This record gives sequence, C-alpha cells and structure tokens, in this order.
Amino acid sequence: MDVALTQDEEIITVYFDLVAVFWAEQNLIALLSTTNIGSGSYHLTPHQTFLLLGRSRDQDASAASPFSLICRHSNEDAVMQHLDRAFRILPVGFVVRFFNHKRTVPFLAMNADVGFPQMTSFETSDGHILEAEYVIPPEIKAMAVLSHPHPLYGGEMRNNVIQSLFECLPQASIGALRYNFRGVGHSEGTHGQGKSETIDASGAFTRASQLADGVPVISVGYSFGADVSLSVEHSHLAAWVGVASPLALLEPEQMPAGHDDRPTLLLVPQHDQYRSPEEATSICRPWVATSVSVIDGGDHFLMGRTGPVSDATAAFISEVAAS
Repeated sequence: MDVALTQDEEIITVYFDLVAVFWAEQNLIALLSTTNIGSGSYHLTPHQTFLLLGRSRDQDASAASPFSLICRHSNEDAVMQHLDRAFRILPVGFVVRFFNHKRTVPFLAMNADVGFPQMTSFETSDGHILEAEYVIPPEIKAMAVLSHPHPLYGGEMRNNVIQSLFECLPQASIGALRYNFRGVGHSEGTHGQGKSETIDASGAFTRASQLADGVPVISVGYSFGADVSLSVEHSHLAAWVGVASPLALLEPEQMPAGHDDRPTLLLVPQHDQYRSPEEATSICRPWVATSVSVIDGGDHFLMGRTGPVSDATAAFISEVAAS
C-alpha cells in the first residue's frame, strides 16, 4: 500500500537514513586497525588516521604524501590519499540541496561570544567576483586575511590550517576574513599560476579594511597562500604572517614583505618537506623586520599542529596591534 508523506515526514525519513549511513561509516573506521599504516617518522593509530583523512590536501600532494594506507594485499590500491573531506557521502548532497543551503555555509561551531560567520564577496581589480566569509568579534583589535594553499592540489578556504585560524583568531579579539582564490568554489575566474592570485589577495585586503575600518589588517597565508600574500604590498597592511611558505612563487629577494619595515613572521614546520627551517632562516636573513619561528613536530601539512600555528599567529598579531 502506498502512503503519501508530508514534506516534514520526508525530511525525518531522510535524516534517519543518514544516521544509519554514518553509523556504518564509523564501523568501517574500526577496520583500519587491521591495516598497516606508514607515515615516514610517525606512528599513527587508527583514530589518528581518521583525523588525517578528514583534512584538506595541500600543494604537490601527489608528489609527497604525508601518509599512506597500505592494504593487506600488495596488489590493492591505497584506500585514500589526501582527501579534502572524509567519506563524501552522496545522500548528504541531496539533503543539502533539499534544504536549499549553499555549499559555502561554513562548517564552524557557532560562538555567540565572538560573533557569527557572515558570507560576503568582493570584486578584484580585473573584474572577478570572489567568495569570502568573515567573523568580527565584538572587541576587535585587528583583522586577519587568510589565504589558502594551492588550488590545483585541493587548496581552498576550509583547509585545516585556515579553518583553525578562522575559528581561533576571533577568540583573541582578532577578526578573520577567508576567501577562495579565483576558480575555486564559487569564485569566478581560472587559476593564474600565482600571478593573478596576487590580485585576489590585494582585493581581500581592501575588503577586510572595509569590514573592520580603523584596525590593523594582517596578511596570514598558508603554503601557496603564504607565497602569494608575501608577494603583495598593500597600503592597508600592518604585517605579514607566512605559514609553511615554500618561498618559491617569486625569488625571495623580490617578495615585497622582505623589504618592508612592517613586521613579518614566518612559521616554519620542523619537518617541512618543501622548505626546512634552516633553509628559510638562511633565505630570509637579509629580510627587513622578519622573524622565523619553528613549529615543533609539524610537517608541511601541519596535521595535529594547527593549534600551535593559531596560537603563534594570534600572539604575533596581538603584539602588532598593541604597537
């Protein structure tokens, strides 16, 4: 017998179906305990592996993966490698469309004490509209602009490092604006090999200064985003922070941040695969007003080390705002 359901009843039905699906996926994680996990110098538990799978990819992921899952049989392919999201389940997409939410609704724990994320957009000087979102705490002392890792290798504004900064900085009374480079998500345009992305970063700095007029604007970039932002001089900027910067987009001596009296902080993971702390220190020795700080225990992808990055960034920005 066919029974007609109301819309509300249909929603509830889909919800319980999804609960069953997620329960099955959680059971699947338990099977990882029988899988050999190799990660260079790290020894990972099945629980840690699940956390890794939930993080975003970064540049050159195919060339230097920070971990791999090796199945029991040597002829089986790796289960997953540098996924942007853990277990992308098709029904979730249907539910998102059913409720008519945009894909850009932030996956962020709402905290009324520091304000709520707001969607925005801005136009670049060459005419592209880029998507962004921001949080402005009630007592704001500075505004950070967060630039994400390489778009061609899964980088976007909800990368694990950018997400941590976006959540943590407002707790220190620092506003945060994150955006997608051109061609990423709902941002218009196509990838510009880093050159066009400097235009995007400049537009983001301008938008941040409009949103939080009167407070210092700080550039905070990660990986590719660090190189891009270190390559942009902008009148509204008070300082730069480069997290795991490869220092390769431009010749380091050509990066404006290195020749400016405004302070620059480079946060270099201890085991960075692309630019070691020793190399970064040597390269940036001629830079003006630049300091290098090492993130102990981290590699370029900073799995499990986003907290120290956010803490060091917040401390630096607070010092700049107070000066």
